[in-house]
Amino acid sequence: MTTIEHVRNAALRLDESARAGLALELLLSLGDQETDVQTLEPAWAAEVERRSAAWRTGDSGADDAFESIQRLQDRLRAEFR
Repeated sequence: MTTIEHVRNAALRLDESARAGLALELLLSLGDQETDVQTLEPAWAAEVERRSAAWRTGDSGADDAFESIQRLQDRLRAEFR
């Protein structure tokens, strides 16, 4: 499994709020692809901002992606020994 597949799988295990925050951060990292918050519907933009702020401050209850991947790898190693 590639690194991207590991990261995707870990991200999909995050709760909805954490996924929304992560999605926003990834979209905004694309630069001038017309993905900034101003292009989103106003109500969704407010929700995304709220979730993103909670994610950045650690109030979303989300796990670190790399820690999640490590836990999954440890479980898989234990299962297939």
